[in-house]
Amino acid sequence: MRMGALLSEMQESEEALVASPNGRNQRETSKSSDPISMFDEIFCLTEEDRMKVCILFWVWWHERNKANAGDQMKSLDDIIASINYHVFECRNHKKQSSTQKQDSIICWSPPPSGILKINTDGAFHESSLSGGWGFTVRNDSGVLMAAGAGNLEHVSNALHTEALAMLYAISTTTQMGCNRVIFETDSVVLKQAISSEEYDLSTLGAVFQEIKFQLNVAFDDVNVSVCPRSCNVAAHSLAADGVRLGDGEYETWLGYFPEFVVNSVAGDSPSLNL
Repeated sequence: MRMGALLSEMQESEEALVASPNGRNQRETSKSSDPISMFDEIFCLTEEDRMKVCILFWVWWHERNKANAGDQMKSLDDIIASINYHVFECRNHKKQSSTQKQDSIICWSPPPSGILKINTDGAFHESSLSGGWGFTVRNDSGVLMAAGAGNLEHVSNALHTEALAMLYAISTTTQMGCNRVIFETDSVVLKQAISSEEYDLSTLGAVFQEIKFQLNVAFDDVNVSVCPRSCNVAAHSLAADGVRLGDGEYETWLGYFPEFVVNSVAGDSPSLNL
């Protein structure tokens, strides 16, 4: 069974959300298959396809529980986007876990000479559809130049918060007059969304297109890269702080930084001076 076949069936009909390993829907397979046989076939799949099927079942179960509680279910397009997001995040987490087993824990590293590095991160609370954003701006000596944290209302998922965090960081660095920058995020999906047109027609397509536009017009030299979460500790801490702010509130710091911001950055790059 391939995930592509399952998703194609999902797009054609809600009934096809339950798909068999041979691409037929539940109604067709129930005559010749039982649950045990279905799971036997799943266990025979490759590890990659087993992961995709498990994510499909989890998202489907999650949406069914929301519907049973009286909440509005996501559209099929949003369900498919959610599945793709979790697949990419699982791949990234697995790759990072494998790397960390082989190497010592990786910390934040400074950018090349004359370039600023901006780390961004988002935090998401599904129960309230709210979250937070955070970012840090550091130079090639590791000196903290700017930082920010803010509260987000009415966000749809974790990827939404990650994208808005980058937009807020772009706005601040543009006001600072920065033109040679590296943006770092720990979201593989965000990196893919702003490096291609693949997600332009998705629910968050307008946000991704705005990020691409701003990156193109605001900087002379810009690069976006993905880093392990261990390299993004300070931005993550600031995003969590943003969640605790009042609705829609935000804070940015230039030159002078509260103690908790200094401590977050010090823990992110312990060998560097602020």
